[in-house]
Amino acid sequence: MKNIVVLFILLITYQLNTVAQVAVNNNGNASNNSAMLDISSSNKGFLIPRLTIAQRDSIENPDNGLIVFSTDNNTISFFDTTNNRWQDLKSSLNNHTISDADGDTYISIQPQTNSDTIKISVNDTIKWMFIKNSLYSVNNGYAVYIGEGVGTSTLGTSNENINRNVCIGYFAGHNYTDYNGGNVVVGHLALFSDTSGYFNVAIGTNTLYENLSGIYNVAIGTDALHHNITGNKNTAIGNNALLNNTKGGLNIAIGELALEKNLKSRYNMAIGYRALSNIVFDTAGTAYSDTSGHNIAIGEEALYSPGNRSFSYDDVAVGYRSGYKNIRGHGNTAVGKESLRENTNGNFNTAFGFEALLNNVTGSYNSALGCQADVATGNLENSTAIGYAATVTASNEVRVGNANITSIGGQKSWSVLSDGRFKTDVKEDVEGLEFILALRPITYVVDHDKYNQFVGRRNMVNSRRLSDYRTGFVAEEVGVAAQNLGFEFSGVSPPDNEKDYYSLRYGQFVVPLVKAMQEQEVQIKQQQKILDEQEKMLKQLLLDVQKAKKILVLSN
Repeated sequence: MKNIVVLFILLITYQLNTVAQVAVNNNGNASNNSAMLDISSSNKGFLIPRLTIAQRDSIENPDNGLIVFSTDNNTISFFDTTNNRWQDLKSSLNNHTISDADGDTYISIQPQTNSDTIKISVNDTIKWMFIKNSLYSVNNGYAVYIGEGVGTSTLGTSNENINRNVCIGYFAGHNYTDYNGGNVVVGHLALFSDTSGYFNVAIGTNTLYENLSGIYNVAIGTDALHHNITGNKNTAIGNNALLNNTKGGLNIAIGELALEKNLKSRYNMAIGYRALSNIVFDTAGTAYSDTSGHNIAIGEEALYSPGNRSFSYDDVAVGYRSGYKNIRGHGNTAVGKESLRENTNGNFNTAFGFEALLNNVTGSYNSALGCQADVATGNLENSTAIGYAATVTASNEVRVGNANITSIGGQKSWSVLSDGRFKTDVKEDVEGLEFILALRPITYVVDHDKYNQFVGRRNMVNSRRLSDYRTGFVAEEVGVAAQNLGFEFSGVSPPDNEKDYYSLRYGQFVVPLVKAMQEQEVQIKQQQKILDEQEKMLKQLLLDVQKAKKILVLSN
């Protein structure tokens, strides 16, 4: 028997040495020409060595291509001498297609029919899933990073998955390292420098680019809040909105270049292209505080200050180019297209209406209500213009209506302060009859074109031409009459500047008229007394004549 076995082994050895191909089957078929070993069966399989991963890894000096079955993960593995490691042939169980060296990071395709699902796993934990046309981040509510260089500074740290940032775009949120997070970042280099700011929203290229620790900011639009560093709770919507803001907080800028130059000012609202664009507040040692602000500018180039740095605060401008040239003016309110447009340093002015107080430059405490209600010169103070095209020409003046007004009235007479408790240095030196007799009452027609040209009044919107026939006096003549008598008459208002004109307060004529009547009454009484005495004398003369007649009659 031993000899037979030896003979059988010799025959096999001989056949293996002389035959290049081997076929193992139960049907007697020859091996395939392309195979060194051809094993076939219709009801049996082929078993290779089955080892645990530990047993597999304990094989000494495995040759390139050595194959084993790993029972730990049910995977066929082969040894790769080029990379000096075991490589897995993925099984149909998980259908992995790409993995790292240790097999814990991989891309898998679900084997179910029409599941249309691709899973990306890291450290054996699913992180991303493509399901049909949707991409899902499976991160248990933590950070989402999409894009080159996104959130790189947190990768590999304890804060990598817990800062709850959503960053999408080239190097978006690149330097973030803090635990808090909660930022939403979409755009090229958006929130690039931020390290610890949280709950910010940055959407657009370079939005909040230099932010370090600012919180609760919203920046939407290219370079919105680009230079912000520590400013908090700002809202910037539009290209370059709040571009240069560094520390200012609680600002709202909506529109391209809105609040563009602001650095530290706070509590501002700018809505519209270039609204409040040049406000700065960065000059140490001036009377203006870094934290001043409280401006509201609504409308294209409202409170813009072209070509200048603006130090505006406590100003309100609503309308296209309202408060357009303001530099240091504060406490102003302008509502209407180009209202207070020329104002630079005037303070506490109020303008309501289209082009209201348009020509005010440095004047303060002025008010204008109505379309084109304005001042004749730019430096008046404490003046008021009420009504369409009403124009004040001097400080401390009130003008109601324009030259087309035919009547001003109400249900009651105009009253003037006349309380004796507030009167001092009371004198009875009013000129009366002599002053009145020196006046020249006339009738005349007002030349409105000449008047408008004199005060610099532009062509009024919907202007009417009226025949303005009046009765009255010539103010200059009244002034001369009073001056000749040494009478300081308050009924004449002389010009206050080259754009002002003479005017009369006709109500003041009541006082000299009363004085004239009093003087006439004295004269009348004196004349009556003389008449009475003369009448008495005449009566006495008549009696004497009658007596004389009687004597003559008796003597005859």
